[in-house]
Amino acid sequence: MPVGHSLLGGLIRDFVVATVTLLNARHRWLVVGSGRSGVTTLQEAFQTNSDIIPDLPTTDKKIKARILKTKIDNSTFRFRTADMMNQPEGRHQFLEEMLCEPVGVIFVFKTFNVEDSGNIKCTHLHDKSEFLKDENGFWRHEGDYQQLRFLTNAFLYPQTLESNYPEVFSESALRSSIRQKWLNKNPYVPRILVMVGNFMDITYEKLDSASASAHAESMRRFLWPYMNTFAPLTSQWQRFHRQSWRGKPKAPCSVRYTAASAKYNIGVQPLLTMMRNSTNAFGG
Repeated sequence: MPVGHSLLGGLIRDFVVATVTLLNARHRWLVVGSGRSGVTTLQEAFQTNSDIIPDLPTTDKKIKARILKTKIDNSTFRFRTADMMNQPEGRHQFLEEMLCEPVGVIFVFKTFNVEDSGNIKCTHLHDKSEFLKDENGFWRHEGDYQQLRFLTNAFLYPQTLESNYPEVFSESALRSSIRQKWLNKNPYVPRILVMVGNFMDITYEKLDSASASAHAESMRRFLWPYMNTFAPLTSQWQRFHRQSWRGKPKAPCSVRYTAASAKYNIGVQPLLTMMRNSTNAFGG
């Protein structure tokens, strides 16, 4: 009897399929930010081949983890991802996502123009976010900074999360389920943190004819103020001693910066390619 039609062959096939499905369900990318439009349109950009993506209206509806399907180099690529909004009641559902130890985090932050006078010209920001200056004189968007601070606490210092963010654990359901998981959680940092500056089409002065090296240098100058303001948090991710489940040391977390326009699908394809190349069949 052929193995494929035998009882043993069926059991082996079902075991392999179940194992791959389970492992892929537990390993995913976490796509987050302090706002809604940038993260949501980025996820929509992952699923379409359109060059122009209309901005989606703001909504209080929670976007849970989902499987996204896209095409890269004529091949279909699927991965799990999750959105997150900055209100406390929207955070606790993503504690479950963090407990699953995502393979990487994409943090979408806002880019903004600064006038020659030093004031912020942010016509594309329609919220009531506050801006503060860091010790080096760079402006930082406080909503983005505090959201990354929340993630840093959640991944690196889970034992202090409840004391630092008591409002997240205010509901009784959390006290009986997620809270207990967090009490037993060990610190964990994904292999990569990608900081994505949104609104690139508005805030970045494009070079019409430039070499690849000139473009890279221009992009680095553009992102330098944001790299400086986020450094107190991202440096903690890079210094964290990552270990395998056997206790063996692993490479430190890699922090990368890039810019994109989720609305107009600028810079989205390289992100997808990087995500695909960072996840194998078993989610690692």
